[in-house]
Amino acid sequence: MNIRADTPLARVEAELKDQRRQMRDLFVQMPVPCVVTDATGVVIDANPAAEALLRSPLQHIRGRPMTQFVGREDRIEFRKHMSQAKHSPDAGEWRWTVTATDGIACDVITNISLVIHPDAPMEMRWFLRQVAVASKSRPISYASAHSDRSLTLRSSL
Repeated sequence: MNIRADTPLARVEAELKDQRRQMRDLFVQMPVPCVVTDATGVVIDANPAAEALLRSPLQHIRGRPMTQFVGREDRIEFRKHMSQAKHSPDAGEWRWTVTATDGIACDVITNISLVIHPDAPMEMRWFLRQVAVASKSRPISYASAHSDRSLTLRSSL
């Protein structure tokens, strides 16, 4: 179906496309690490700040369960919170240990936001705030080059 550019429907579609682009730009530029998962906790997307926290580019994060980034001692509690979050619009915040792909761990406080689409599966948005370094590292500061999506890590001294 080809819609003429000057019709009301075409203008609405163009506006929606622009709004989606703006939302994507906001997601990418947000300094707070954010990971998007499906209802089972499998990573769909992550912003550059989350890539820095997990110390891995998106292509190595996508498709992996969030539990792979959870310290072993926190996994049972993590699964319990994730299950509760699926059934409660206000899951609150909770603390757990993130273990990055290079084995470095840090404590984070997480807020989960459920996104329920009428025509698509539910998504979970995980907002992560680093609160302490659990082991082997100094706190991570997030430096981003959003225009080319390159990932830069700098340790605070």
